Amino acid sequence: RAFSSAFTEPSRFYFHSIGDKMSYECVRPHGVNWYLVLLHSGLGMTLPFLPDYNDQFEMGTADFWSGLDPEAWDIFSDESAFGKEFQGLDQFKNVEFGSGRFVRDPSLSSEFPRGVQTRYPSNLARAIENDKSSGCAALRRALAPYAERFASFFSRDFFVKKLIETL
Repeated sequence: RAFSSAFTEPSRFYFHSIGDKMSYECVRPHGVNWYLVLLHSGLGMTLPFLPDYNDQFEMGTADFWSGLDPEAWDIFSDESAFGKEFQGLDQFKNVEFGSGRFVRDPSLSSEFPRGVQTRYPSNLARAIENDKSSGCAALRRALAPYAERFASFFSRDFFVKKLIETL
């Protein structure tokens, strides 16, 4: 549910709001591979599903947190929104396809992060892991908000409360 709230649903919402139907439909089968690579190669985390490092279809990826208004994170990070699809959240229910609501930059499709197109998730993994590269530090800084937002769901305040609520 943390992955959904930090990656899948905000990405799908971004594409919905900018009116990119193809990318919207490609988030779950393809876009998630780039986001999983960030967690796997960047943080050493393994989720119950592994990335396809050889996925050849960049549709469904975007630097969506740079493209969305900050208010979108406030909504997705709210405890009541945890793990829910964006269409089930009151603030997003009436956002029409292609309306541009909650979007500050609609031009970031297939860039993860902004200005970076790696073609394959494996190339993103290599770039993240290549600390000898002059661009590695900048790439990691650009991806840091994604890791931080995902990690926020494991903070003491958030995680312990959710853990106790589900017992």
